[in-house]
Amino acid sequence: MNSENPTYSPRTFNRVQIIRGIIEGYQGDIPFHRYLKNFYSANKSFGSNDRRIYRAWCYAWFRLGNALSNLEFTERLCWGYYLVNDPADELFLEISSQVIHEPMPDGPLGFRINHAGKSLGVLFTEDIFPSRFGLSDGITYSEWVESHLLQPFVFIRVRNKFTAQVSEELEAKGIVARPTTLSNAFSFAENTDLQSLDSFKNGLFEIQDLSSQMVCENLPVKIGASWWDCCSGSGGKSLLMADRFPETSILCSDIRPSIMENLNERVRKAQIKNITSRLMDASKEIPGPDLFDGVMVDAPCSGSGTWRRNPENLSFFDESMVSTYQGMQLSILQNVNRSLKKGGFLVYITCSVFRAENEDVIAIFTDNFDYQVLAQSVLAGFSNNSDCMFVTVLEKRI
Repeated sequence: MNSENPTYSPRTFNRVQIIRGIIEGYQGDIPFHRYLKNFYSANKSFGSNDRRIYRAWCYAWFRLGNALSNLEFTERLCWGYYLVNDPADELFLEISSQVIHEPMPDGPLGFRINHAGKSLGVLFTEDIFPSRFGLSDGITYSEWVESHLLQPFVFIRVRNKFTAQVSEELEAKGIVARPTTLSNAFSFAENTDLQSLDSFKNGLFEIQDLSSQMVCENLPVKIGASWWDCCSGSGGKSLLMADRFPETSILCSDIRPSIMENLNERVRKAQIKNITSRLMDASKEIPGPDLFDGVMVDAPCSGSGTWRRNPENLSFFDESMVSTYQGMQLSILQNVNRSLKKGGFLVYITCSVFRAENEDVIAIFTDNFDYQVLAQSVLAGFSNNSDCMFVTVLEKRI
């Protein structure tokens, strides 16, 4: 199938070499988007069109995970681009004509997968995502792996009472907002410039994945209750809770100072009054015993439910880390248990699809502590082009 000596135009030859250099130079030690940003900073001659092209081709490569690894570099690159992007693209047509000597017909993703499989004589999607076994209940393996060939949407959560104001600015800027299953959540195409909008700068909406919003839909929050978001990160879920339940007091904590600074800035911008923050290691420290009516543990995890946004992890993630994360998750749950009142609610959340970080953690924890599982579910976000998340709500008995 390959051409031994492809004869590209000089411009295309140069672009292929640059794409290859970017991919082969990446070692997985930092997120690829940061690596790419550093690469562009060191090569300022690239214009915006060049950067767009290189980004698209590189991400198409990573979306294949470990699939088709037996192919020569440029042939694998072409098949990746074909599955993810527009096969009528001029650069793709020139490259593919040199290394794949057959038509590359357009069509829906399923059609392209079938065409590639027949042409290559292999069911390659089996190799995209690691750990076929050990996925959480409710995740269909074939749908999940194929979803990695699609770029997820960007979502926002509009704060209470600001929907009309945000909608007016979006319309004025010509930005198309798609409705979702949640009344105040909207989706957008990748790379939509939302952060330059006045309504974002003024805290009228938050950029937050739809599944992240949905896990907060049925939180057992009572008026006047006190909650601890013990692994809050930059506070997306706490901001949602504070907006929906303004009479609830919320303590946010995280071990990372820069993340806490980000949270505090978001709280100030949104003028939220019922959130306080503290730098704290939730696996070792607590604010005090029996303090809270609810504790939310948005646990550190593999992040495998978000790898559609960061597909480099398909190739570079060390699967042995799953057991390390499980140990961290159990340490946090066992420690924060001390701060929860009897009859209080413990909400455990991950953005992982691995059973070892989800159902198994809950099973081990409830074998050692007296909790009743009230609800447990997986939000299989590929059905609405968002992330995958796991959530369990438990009630403390003693």
